[in-house]
Amino acid sequence: MIEEASGMKAFIVGKPSPIMMRSARKALGLETAETTVIGDTMTTDIQGGVQMGYKTILVLSGITKSEELPGFVFKPKMVVDSVVDIKLPLPWWK
Repeated sequence: MIEEASGMKAFIVGKPSPIMMRSARKALGLETAETTVIGDTMTTDIQGGVQMGYKTILVLSGITKSEELPGFVFKPKMVVDSVVDIKLPLPWWK
């Protein structure tokens, strides 16, 4: 609707946009290897993190369910039932 009204193609910067993911990492002052994305949706949160080379944790208390995981060609680094199941430090932290 906005594209039709403006006559211009929209530029999307939401998840899983690399622009949004990179901007968030830089705003936090992190390097790629130091960044972990935690999310509940494979097609936005996890896909975006994987594409950027970030570690990813899928939380099954939201959108994506465990039975859906075999249908994706990309995989999260870790899968947990809830954010309370994430124990720090994470295994890949130094």
